[in-house]
Amino acid sequence: MAPRPPGRYDRTGAVQRYAAGLGRHFFDPATIDAVAGALEMSRRRFTPLFREVTGSTWANHRAGLRVAYARQLLEETDRSIVAIAFESGFEVLSSFYRAFRRRAGVAPNRWRREHRGGSGGRSSAAVTLEPGHFRRET
Repeated sequence: MAPRPPGRYDRTGAVQRYAAGLGRHFFDPATIDAVAGALEMSRRRFTPLFREVTGSTWANHRAGLRVAYARQLLEETDRSIVAIAFESGFEVLSSFYRAFRRRAGVAPNRWRREHRGGSGGRSSAAVTLEPGHFRRET
């Protein structure tokens, strides 16, 4: 593959950097059009590049990150399911339940009962994000 001319915007690289950082910003309200615009490309160009980089659509990838975070909060805290849904970035509770059930195979309250840690999950410690994974603060 021939190198790109100097100064030409590397769209694939921009999408790769965005996707790599999405694990720290998945809970932010954003639209696909706003993200594409921020990366200086159209939605039509962004959509296939994101799928090429991640193997998933933007909406599915972001929902997967949100549900993974919600799973951890359910396992490690006593926060209410409603609070966890909103903290995970879901703006509509029914969307949270639907996405959670689709990815986890069970409702959030059942997930919590079945996946509590050895301490019974009775912790109010904050759960924070690290690039690519979640970490619990002590």
